[in-house]
Amino acid sequence: MDHLNIFYPYEAKPLNHEDQLTRALLILMRNIKVVEMTVMDLIIEEMEQIGCHPVPPRLTKSKTGIDLIKTQVWSRTKEELGSQNGRLVSVLLTDEKLKIEHRVARTDRVGVYDGIIRYKPEWIFVIENKPDCRNVWVEQLSSTFNESFDIEDKPVVLRWQEIITRISVLKENELVQGSDASLLEDFLDFVSDQFPELNPYERFSLCKGDTYLLTRRCISIMEESKLGPVNYHRGWHYYIETADTPGIKEITIFPERLPDGEWEIRLELYPGDTINQSRQFYSSLRLKEFAELTQKGWEIRPNLHFAFQSSNLVRTTVSCPLGKYLEYWKTEEKKGAKEGALRQIPRDEWNDYFQNLKLLGMLSDKDEHGLTEKIVGTGMQRINVCPGVSCRYKWTKSDATSLDDKGTFILTFKEKVKECFDTWL
Repeated sequence: MDHLNIFYPYEAKPLNHEDQLTRALLILMRNIKVVEMTVMDLIIEEMEQIGCHPVPPRLTKSKTGIDLIKTQVWSRTKEELGSQNGRLVSVLLTDEKLKIEHRVARTDRVGVYDGIIRYKPEWIFVIENKPDCRNVWVEQLSSTFNESFDIEDKPVVLRWQEIITRISVLKENELVQGSDASLLEDFLDFVSDQFPELNPYERFSLCKGDTYLLTRRCISIMEESKLGPVNYHRGWHYYIETADTPGIKEITIFPERLPDGEWEIRLELYPGDTINQSRQFYSSLRLKEFAELTQKGWEIRPNLHFAFQSSNLVRTTVSCPLGKYLEYWKTEEKKGAKEGALRQIPRDEWNDYFQNLKLLGMLSDKDEHGLTEKIVGTGMQRINVCPGVSCRYKWTKSDATSLDDKGTFILTFKEKVKECFDTWL
């Protein structure tokens, strides 16, 4: 049965099986010439990149072209090809750009090829699809073809993300029309539904609203910004580490799903998150400039919490105005670590300290219960007071997509970070 006949799907394999993905791509290649050319260009570009010799001509420069595309190739097709000769290239489709030291060679191992492409008059491309690179078994890249074929010993590795990006560009630039455009769009929807982890995340518009892909795009933006190393904070988000920046240690952007199902991109910074960061932050904070951030789209809120060692224990509800909160802690920072309130608080001062903060509107009745349960009722002798600030900025789906499509989102992101940092650095 020819499974590249669109009316003969696999009946015993689930839609998210890797063979379904191979079949879908090869159907596109067999039916849409511009997709055939696009995939072959990717293969040829990679062959040139890794130093293969010889390299086949581009389809636009060939007078012959592709005359065979098959999937799930068993022995009969191999035998049919065995009467021919030419050069065989092993192509791996996967999710990461692997550097494979393995050399393709002739083997006696009996197996089934995920796909075969014959490029007349002398090229055979053998396709192995492993959407998850952790499942790659390099021996599968070797060939059982007979000695009438020369074998390119360098395997060609293509990322699915790049394949999908190139196909998406065909659609975006309207290089396919009519039924071809519908088939191409169906393919992109199929990948989005059944293999969302493979979708490209070079731009927000290509993420199809998938939270995982939007998150990956945010991670790549943070990496490309070069503001610092990107790490993962368990239970929170990926973030940029800003260890060399006084007053703050983390910056993050991430997608937030809204109640109506839409999404937005949020930028969050938390200066003054520890005692040392608070001292650095308030010592140079320019109150007027910082307050003016709210006129530039920022949401600024107090972020007062108490910590022991590296664990945040209680985050309080601050009811006093932001300006009063900032002025108080800036004044306390000036008094120094011995006399001011911005310091490590010993147990015998806790009662008076907490009552004073309550009078100032920095603690609520509910906070007192949490303090009693998590701090007073323990054996701790000292706690750290961390009068930080939450700084948040957001881009709507429309704004984030538009900026990213123009290639300016990363620059805008960096400008917003600098806008905030400039109020105390």
